[in-house]
Amino acid sequence: MNKFYFEGFHKKILQVFSSSPTSNPRAFSSQYFPALIMFFNSSPFVYNVSNFYYYISKISLLFIHISILLILPPSPSSSSSPDVYEYEHITIGVTVSTVNQDLVANALQGGYNKSQMDNIYRGNYSMKVRAIDRCEGMLGMSEALTFILNNSVDVIFGAYCTANCISTAQAANYYDVAYFPLNCFDPTLDNSTVYSTVLRFFGSLTAFSASFAAYFQRYQWKNVAIMSDGLDFCNFAFKSIQNFLRVDSVKIAEIVQVPQIIVPENVSYLMKIRRSARIIIFCHTNYTAFQQIMYQAQDFGMTDPAQYVWITFFNIYLGFPFNILLYPWLPTNSTLTDNYRKQAFYALKIVSIF
Repeated sequence: MNKFYFEGFHKKILQVFSSSPTSNPRAFSSQYFPALIMFFNSSPFVYNVSNFYYYISKISLLFIHISILLILPPSPSSSSSPDVYEYEHITIGVTVSTVNQDLVANALQGGYNKSQMDNIYRGNYSMKVRAIDRCEGMLGMSEALTFILNNSVDVIFGAYCTANCISTAQAANYYDVAYFPLNCFDPTLDNSTVYSTVLRFFGSLTAFSASFAAYFQRYQWKNVAIMSDGLDFCNFAFKSIQNFLRVDSVKIAEIVQVPQIIVPENVSYLMKIRRSARIIIFCHTNYTAFQQIMYQAQDFGMTDPAQYVWITFFNIYLGFPFNILLYPWLPTNSTLTDNYRKQAFYALKIVSIF
């Protein structure tokens, strides 16, 4: 992909996002989406949720916009605007888990419909879907080669996990096919020289993690505990975060892995952290477990905002419902229990990528 197509891609992305009166197109790099980082307290007054959902609604449109701009060289019609592309057909390859096939298909169709309504694309598309439910690099390579050699796809989206993602990126780079990883967090993909055809929707965890160092510098925090479920996203995020914090001599006092399913009586991990740190970075990809841990911490006396800071990060890659982080503020007829549980979130700060 040469500079012309990257510039075309960037121009179209800015066009998509600048339609929002509150958006800032200068926030985007000319070659890739950086992470847009936001720190805010869990309070109904600090964050406009409608803006968040506005950006989420743009994702399906980006599927088609990006596909159009990064496949075969564009041939604008002589009788149309130079921003209207007259492709007859594009073929999109998608690797996705079995449970998410319908979700991805609907996102693509929604983007296609929107592109036609906006008079951006007048062609058609077909989608080749390969369901992957195992995290194996060789499987990712095999499916990518099937897309490229057997299906002649113009662009590839997705992967089941990071191992599949890296192998897919290698195949796409070798055959010069644009590739958009949707569930891949290994910072290896940051190397645009090695992976020249890879473009991420939401930026890399390297840029994301650098924000933690700035945040800790701002408040002069020098000691932190880490809680993680140990899965792909949390694992790579914490590795990157630790690298940045250690450069600034922030002590990692404790690293605790918590289970996917929380047993109410088990608070041993909280006892370890309570003895070692008052600043806790917490990542869990199961939103029910996330809530339960916050409630356990509250019952254990660890959510007083004057004494503790809990920092978590919201991950839209995994379909983590954003409302779960704002749940304490949403009930209109709050019970005494609801009002009590709201206090568990007073000490919580959220870092988001979107």
